[in-house]
Amino acid sequence: MMEKHFDTKILSLYTDGGGEYKSLDPYLSLHRIENLSTPPYTPQRVALAERRHRRIVETARTLLHEASLPPQFWSFACNHTVYLINRLPISLLDNQSPFHRLLGTFPDYSSM
Repeated sequence: MMEKHFDTKILSLYTDGGGEYKSLDPYLSLHRIENLSTPPYTPQRVALAERRHRRIVETARTLLHEASLPPQFWSFACNHTVYLINRLPISLLDNQSPFHRLLGTFPDYSSM
């Protein structure tokens, strides 16, 4: 999907080496995508990804709590959290949203 949407080839996949992605090895080798990974159980090697994951989890937990929703809605809260994060401006991108920087169009906030 990414290759077709952005008309570019994926060159590598970088994972934490924990083993969850081992089933992708045949697909990656077939499509000549380099599989890079850190040694297992070394979260300090992927600190940026760990911080982003923590932000998603904490924000989803807050959304569930504020809406008084049960844990069954966890996946929806996580999806909505990523949706929000990708559309909110951040200082790292000169107050642009990741959505705008990636797609070149402003996000539509009317559905919020």
